[in-house]
Amino acid sequence: MTEIRPFLCDSIDKSLLRKDIKDAVKQKSKLLHLGGPQLHEVIFNIPGALVEVDVEKQIDVFKVLIEKLNDFFSPKRNSTFERHLFRNIVPLEGECFNKFLLRLRHQASKCSFGETKSEIEDISLKDKIIDSWASVELKKRLLEKEQDLTEIIEACQIHEQIHKQSQCMIPKQDSEIVNKVSSRLQKAGSRVGECSRCGQVGHASFDINCPAKKSKCNKCGLMGHYARKCKTKGLKRKHEQTDFGNSKQRRFQPSRVRCIEKTEDDLSDNSWGHDCLQVETSASMNEIIKCQIGGHEVAMIIDAGSRFNLLSQQAWDELNCSKAVMWNIRTESVNQFKAYAANQLLKVLYVFEAPVAVRKHSESIATFYVIKYGKQSLLGRDTAIQLKVLKLGLGVNSVEIVEPFPRISNIKVKLSLDPSIKPVKQPMRRIPIALEKKVEDKLNEALAKDIIEPVIGPCSWISPIVAVFKEGGEMRLCVDMRRANQAVLRENYPLPTFDSFMTKLKEAKFFSRLDLKWAYHQLELEESSREITTFITHKGLFRYKRLMFGISSAPEIF
Repeated sequence: MTEIRPFLCDSIDKSLLRKDIKDAVKQKSKLLHLGGPQLHEVIFNIPGALVEVDVEKQIDVFKVLIEKLNDFFSPKRNSTFERHLFRNIVPLEGECFNKFLLRLRHQASKCSFGETKSEIEDISLKDKIIDSWASVELKKRLLEKEQDLTEIIEACQIHEQIHKQSQCMIPKQDSEIVNKVSSRLQKAGSRVGECSRCGQVGHASFDINCPAKKSKCNKCGLMGHYARKCKTKGLKRKHEQTDFGNSKQRRFQPSRVRCIEKTEDDLSDNSWGHDCLQVETSASMNEIIKCQIGGHEVAMIIDAGSRFNLLSQQAWDELNCSKAVMWNIRTESVNQFKAYAANQLLKVLYVFEAPVAVRKHSESIATFYVIKYGKQSLLGRDTAIQLKVLKLGLGVNSVEIVEPFPRISNIKVKLSLDPSIKPVKQPMRRIPIALEKKVEDKLNEALAKDIIEPVIGPCSWISPIVAVFKEGGEMRLCVDMRRANQAVLRENYPLPTFDSFMTKLKEAKFFSRLDLKWAYHQLELEESSREITTFITHKGLFRYKRLMFGISSAPEIF
């Protein structure tokens, strides 16, 4: 019963044991009672979960219900996939051995490794075949259901035979085109029927439908061909010029990331084992940042698209020569990296930790990965944010514009005042110094929303302020209008009661909800009625331009 986790808990078992309920029908009824409406919805929609009592067949209705619920809630597991996850478990950064061992044991409990030696060998062979030999399409078929080693071997043999037979059925001319593996070192147009502009087969370079005719080369910048078919050597893209008045200034050109491929001149150089990432920059740009890694200065480029710090081989050699501070140097890397638009993985030579700083303003401990044949060092996003040289989010260079609080047009409220009441000027009530900043923020917010205005010069009516804190910790600024309300004449408008309008709504079909937060502020006060709302703060005198909370006649006016 403990497997029914989404709706039940151990309290059901304890309740049944405590009350000594042994009858299956009573156990089923107790389960339905404790499960509640959510469990009822599941049980009544599972076929065969609720069965009738049959004395002749001796069916345990409670056991049937539990089995159906366990089948419904238990996750569907594939032991081959679980063992794949088990083999790929690696220690996390900063994880202690005991936690790592707990994760291993938890995953091993799902793997079904087998009990005898022959079973373990069969399982190992089966997993190795699926992991290493089977293609992606065959993996999907083999993982659809649990199969033994004999079935998997037979499926792989059939798949291989079908693949060979299907290749033989392809016409010879098409087969040569499909199966031919060409080298990157071949000259452009060396394949028969290959377009010298785009490299595709099936049309000539003068064909008007060639996709490269209207494309710009990423290597030389000229129109009419792709970079892989570019024949231009030594020609660099010129910086675009733009006119601003009578002077010409160079337009900002961002850095370009590309994959460097092998050329004929590189055949003798063993350093080009595979594609390598290179970042091209202009000397006039400010992308390069000088970082102190272990006390040695390294030129790096901030890469906001990656969380990891990558070092070139040259930077690694310089750190070793300068005896920079590094520790935990290792050759095995948990993470793998690819160059942009490349299929091959970059080889990680070393992984180490070192202190990194920028101009000695801030320092952090970071992990660095040395990339084989790397040409440029990259500073990852997380480290750049910690060093305060990169800031992300909507708050960067954003300008907040506060709109005035909405008001009802063509309506101005005039307060009725008793002329026989003498105006009162009350002194300011001191507030704690720690609250002055919060009070000032509330005043600035009300000023920006055109709710209050500053008062310059003497005033007949002055009321103090009161700072009231809400449950969430937010402060509300109130004005003590008790003395001022003595001069305010009530409108005596009959406010509706709950019983009165509920009687009128007995035949209503449609209802709406209105947000009346700060609703009084939607009504503007006349100039002559604003003086009585004047209040004093540590920043001076202010008065309300809108109908305010605290005036005795405000509910009736509204």
